[in-house]
Amino acid sequence: MSWRTSVAGEARAVAELPEIVGKQRPRATVRGGHARIYTPRKTRVFEECVRKAWREQVGEEWAGFTGSVTVTVSVTRELAKSNPKRWAGRQDVQKPDVDNVLKAVLDALNGLAYADDAHITRELAEKMPRTPHGSGNQISIHCIYYTETFEKE
Repeated sequence: MSWRTSVAGEARAVAELPEIVGKQRPRATVRGGHARIYTPRKTRVFEECVRKAWREQVGEEWAGFTGSVTVTVSVTRELAKSNPKRWAGRQDVQKPDVDNVLKAVLDALNGLAYADDAHITRELAEKMPRTPHGSGNQISIHCIYYTETFEKE
């Protein structure tokens, strides 16, 4: 007796973004003695852009998927205009941290690319070398979906 895993499908999307940001901590304001918790604007805009790109390119085909999922996220950021052109191709070792960007992407796709991010069994995030100014920022997302069946021997 054993479990057999097979690929159910895969999906890819590329999001062009004005700015790459990592997941920021929730903020709170107090008005009239009541605390209001909210997501910072930069994080909210980033997640909305990722969701929009996924919907346009993939749709909601995998929204209710409850099997295991592997997710690969590649981040490509352009150089700032003030950086020397010769820096194009250098590794991106500046903020935001790749784990914070990954968290923002996974949260954005929750309920859209999978039923819940608890179904993610493997994740890979990488920051690609910087590109010249004017080339844009992008996030490339690749999800592979798996199903399991139990086989008696």
